[in-house]
Amino acid sequence: MSFISTLAAAHYVPFAPHNPSGPLSTAATLQLAAALPNFRYLEIMATDVPWRSDISDERLQLTAEGDVLVPDGVGLGVELDFDAIAEHPYTPHPMRIFSDAVADIRPPDARSYFNLERTVAAAGRADRTA
Repeated sequence: MSFISTLAAAHYVPFAPHNPSGPLSTAATLQLAAALPNFRYLEIMATDVPWRSDISDERLQLTAEGDVLVPDGVGLGVELDFDAIAEHPYTPHPMRIFSDAVADIRPPDARSYFNLERTVAAAGRADRTA
């Protein structure tokens, strides 16, 4: 992604990656975004499977402006619970690209994984608009 960002920056184009994935890829993308000068937005899902909080200690925080703070723990800022992950093995799903359900990618019991109980002031945030 940093290569794509560099190509975009050479033409004064902002960088806005798409990340519909889990906590590890979200943490990695947020860390990368904090280091890229032309980062603009990170497109992520607002809801996910109800057990997402069981498989990691990810607690994304939104500011009042809607920015996502970069996790500040060791490494990528999140830890995974491999025992909990093992309880939810990968299940293949049919491609939805040729049906009307192309945007129907979350289960009916999906819920937000953002820490909405604590809104953090924008001052001193480590990221740009995420």
